[in-house]
Amino acid sequence: MIACVAEGNARATKRAVRITVPLLNAGVNHDGNMWRGRMELAPGVIFATLDEPEASRVMRIGTRYGVGSACRLEIHGLEVEYAHWSQLADENDYQVIVNKINSQVTPIVTSYLGLLSLAVRMCPTWPGIALDVEGETSWVRLMSLPLSGGFGDGKYSYLPMARLETWGRLIKNWPHHAAATVNLSLEYYYQSVTDRPQHAAKALTSAAIAFESLLGRGLQQELSYRLSQRGALLVAKGDEAVVIAKYLRDSYTARSKLVHDAVMPSSEVVIRLQQFLMRAIPSMARLIELTGSHAGAIQALDRAPYVRSPELEGVLEADGWWNFVDVTEAHSRPAL
Repeated sequence: MIACVAEGNARATKRAVRITVPLLNAGVNHDGNMWRGRMELAPGVIFATLDEPEASRVMRIGTRYGVGSACRLEIHGLEVEYAHWSQLADENDYQVIVNKINSQVTPIVTSYLGLLSLAVRMCPTWPGIALDVEGETSWVRLMSLPLSGGFGDGKYSYLPMARLETWGRLIKNWPHHAAATVNLSLEYYYQSVTDRPQHAAKALTSAAIAFESLLGRGLQQELSYRLSQRGALLVAKGDEAVVIAKYLRDSYTARSKLVHDAVMPSSEVVIRLQQFLMRAIPSMARLIELTGSHAGAIQALDRAPYVRSPELEGVLEADGWWNFVDVTEAHSRPAL
């Protein structure tokens, strides 16, 4: 069987599937030891380490990483149209089907992995996506999609257990209908984290786009100053906001030097902007929830130098799911 079918096929039906995504360089560090197990991050979203036979099979896809580093993300309950291969007329039908599956599945996978990169600045390598259906005694593979993403070979990251739990909180609480600007910002931030180990210039460019798409609404003049002010007031106040605003202006200056003068950015500049976005993207998602719109959130930020709204004050609550990163504290540590 193949998940999904070309339009017009009367025999197509819908069936719940499981998306399975191997994550090949994301071992979980728990109390100094490698964690092995299975955890429900959110309803229908499972993170699990692979047993040895499954890990060995996955490794044959073409990665250098060892068995101990393989995990997987499972996303249950997605409904897709499907049909048996015999119902397809030709290869064109097959390609139409693959394209339709990609358009449904890929944004879901990249969104969940983008949220992981907010919880901890890493992007596990994923060499493909599989769709499974539940059989009588086990899961049955419908098809594998030739997709890939995340870090390239040679980059390995441990995922601390605490950040795994943060990832789960982000998935549980992320607005189902987040503003398009927030989702676009998350997409570019994820690309920035993916690029940073090997391509600092690309990483800074993507992070700057994430920054501007998140907070640049309506700005025509004083772009660097106004963006930095909005960003700082979103995550801090008082002297801390002044310091963060300077970091953000420095980041935007580095971006301008890259674009106009081909001056390569330092790794520190990229990391500081990414650390800010780890806090700013979920904080903006929350502020939009509280104010009711992206325009309302921007208005609250623009008024903040004179009066901070209750909604903006609420975003600075210490125990919110959106504010797990203390930007000031992060900037006080070495940029690694």
